[in-house]
Amino acid sequence: MEPQELFKSVLVLYDEGKDSTDLVYEIQQCATEGHPLAQLFLGWCYHFGAGVTQSNKEAVHWYQEAYKQQEPSAADWLGNCYACGIGVEQNYEKALECYSFAAEHDRPMAQEQLGKMYMMGIGVEQDDEMAALWLRCSCLNPETQALLESVKQQEHNSCESRSYSTGNNFSHCSIHAEAFLLLTELTETGRGTEKDALEAARLRELAKLLQSKRPD
Repeated sequence: MEPQELFKSVLVLYDEGKDSTDLVYEIQQCATEGHPLAQLFLGWCYHFGAGVTQSNKEAVHWYQEAYKQQEPSAADWLGNCYACGIGVEQNYEKALECYSFAAEHDRPMAQEQLGKMYMMGIGVEQDDEMAALWLRCSCLNPETQALLESVKQQEHNSCESRSYSTGNNFSHCSIHAEAFLLLTELTETGRGTEKDALEAARLRELAKLLQSKRPD
């Protein structure tokens, strides 16, 4: 079984409160053989304690291994760990490096975090233009747009929405909403982008739409 299928099975068992130790062992075998996606998934297992004893330190280790093989999602999660000091000493410079790599490989949450770092001058010289650029990339990212469309569909009918990414709920909505809110602030004040009250209002409404959606 491929690592993606193994991990999906782990998530199902984890959500059901069932043991997934054997499946995680198979993921670990793939990870130790150098499979970058398996290393990412194993990092997630340790991060959330799915099928293994929860360990932020082990999660960071496997994110690092996957990042060495240029896995963008691993860089995104590793950036979070460095930014927040989870399982590793807080290091904004390394967080910036990881987020930059993931953002350049079209990961929307990394784009949002990178925009926030530039906007607030965290680990990098404050730069509103770079902040606006990356926040806009996050808002226009195909994954973000797909999530928005799913939310809009559910707002207009009672049909079950399409799944987002590897999950089947809207647990990422509040995370993506932040990119819209931060870009709204820049657009309202004309910082790093053209001042535009109508566009700011549109962005705020999209943020509210995402914020209103709660995980199933």
